[in-house]
Amino acid sequence: DFGDLLLHVLNILRTHRDVLEQYQQRFRYILVDEYQDTNRPQMELIEHLSALHRNIFVVGDDRQLIYGFGGASLSYFEEFKTAFGKAALITLVENYRSTAPILSLADTLLASELTKEKLNSNRTDAEEVALSEYSFPRDEVIAAGLHFKELIEKGVTPSECALLVPKNRQVRSAVTVLQDMGIPVGG
Repeated sequence: DFGDLLLHVLNILRTHRDVLEQYQQRFRYILVDEYQDTNRPQMELIEHLSALHRNIFVVGDDRQLIYGFGGASLSYFEEFKTAFGKAALITLVENYRSTAPILSLADTLLASELTKEKLNSNRTDAEEVALSEYSFPRDEVIAAGLHFKELIEKGVTPSECALLVPKNRQVRSAVTVLQDMGIPVGG
């Protein structure tokens, strides 16, 4: 799997200096996206490859760290400040995708550990946002279904409604619940 492949590459770089030097020469600049999801072996790979030039740029959002189960840690953001030489933290706060109410809610729920700056929306539209908590996934689908029914009664077409679920395996049960509620479901 990917983890084994990464460990194999690290072993080669640790034991074959000529291979390490070849890749250090080849990669003068390194960009790491989604840095918040970096784990220890990935961090070590970055350290090996960037050791010669130290031209490294990482992009990430500590509020989106979701791979803790895979070894990702906020500590790598903290270590970055000194691990690769002096680093500058540039905080991007302009958001072109989400509306102000969504960003405000996101700042409330997922405060950044690295910056106190708040996210700003460049969008002028702003629909109402509601936060609800449920004990069971089925209850979430039922609540969404009730919301869709209200919208449909107000003239919104069912094709304008969307329910996103976190896992593909949850799609079938969500479709069943919505259909049982009399809500037309398309694919």
